[in-house]
Amino acid sequence: MADKENNAHKLQQEIEVISYKYNRLQKQSLETSTVGKKLISLTKKNRLEDSQLPTDKTWHSIMTEVDKIYPQFYSLLKEAFPNLTESEYQYCYLHIFGFDANDEAKLLGINPASVRMKRTRIYQEVQLKHDKETFLRDYIIKNLLK
Repeated sequence: MADKENNAHKLQQEIEVISYKYNRLQKQSLETSTVGKKLISLTKKNRLEDSQLPTDKTWHSIMTEVDKIYPQFYSLLKEAFPNLTESEYQYCYLHIFGFDANDEAKLLGINPASVRMKRTRIYQEVQLKHDKETFLRDYIIKNLLK
């Protein structure tokens, strides 16, 4: 009986390691994609001109890339959180890249406080406790994209 429990524990540890590595590969795939590189380069600028903010075409590229790496991302979000607005779903696509509030603010052409408000509204909508231990990106990956 102890051997079975030990084996089960070892298997669980292996699953956790593989899951962690898989999540890292997915994040690296986003970061090294064409649209990921473009977004990262934009975040390095002090301020973006209106012409540099994501266009409809860029948003389509963002959504396509995320859907390629996380199949059915939109449908899973929509199913789990049916009351989010299209703007909030779009924000979730950007948020999955792992940018901080300052970088997201740059990319959205808003101030960081507005990004934090947007996050808070989403946290409330999905009834997720908003604290330092719970991050929306991690919650989405662990609970929706498993």
